[in-house]
Amino acid sequence: MQASLEQLSQIIVFAGLETAGKIVLQPYTQVQSDGKREIILHEGDRLGNSKK
Repeated sequence: MQASLEQLSQIIVFAGLETAGKIVLQPYTQVQSDGKREIILHEGDRLGNSKK
């Protein structure tokens, strides 16, 4: 399920983004539940089309 604009606004990184910017990002979002204490992202991780 895609994140709603309200959900995106609750993420600190996206909170100050204009609504139009959130609308552009919205198709690339997915809401999911993660386990307690699960690491989702490490500092320095790249997002998007990074090559490994």
